[in-house]
Amino acid sequence: MPDLRAAGASSKPETGYALDDYAADVIALLDTLELDSCWLLGTYRGGYLAQALAVEHPHRVSGIIAVGSPSDLRSIRPNRYARNLIPSTTR
Repeated sequence: MPDLRAAGASSKPETGYALDDYAADVIALLDTLELDSCWLLGTYRGGYLAQALAVEHPHRVSGIIAVGSPSDLRSIRPNRYARNLIPSTTR
């Protein structure tokens, strides 16, 4: 289980951190572990991160288990992520 930025023993960058930063960290971890893809389990914002990774890097995510997380990215994340989850008839 990775220790994400600003959680546990990880540092809290003074410049801040965003979902894209967390996503890059997870992809870097997969690369370091030489994993092509994996299942992601996340609670609250970890589930939100798992969804974002599945949208941006679908070939790296085998599946998601999201606990206590939003059921979609439409109402929370800017359209960059949400546009890939909303059927074209509702755009």
